[in-house]
Amino acid sequence: MGTPETAQSVASKFLIRSPYTATAEVVRQFQIAQNETGRPTSTIDPTLSALSFFITRTLT
Repeated sequence: MGTPETAQSVASKFLIRSPYTATAEVVRQFQIAQNETGRPTSTIDPTLSALSFFITRTLT
């Protein structure tokens, strides 16, 4: 089993561009992609919370 990825590394691989350009739709697509890869909800939820915090508090 590999090492766990941080929310930032997972998100950056998905976004493939500056997080400053992330929109609600991009985050929704990220959530769908994570679900389709088989990641458990217990992993997706904290990742989305961290990503949401990063976008709304840090980038704005």
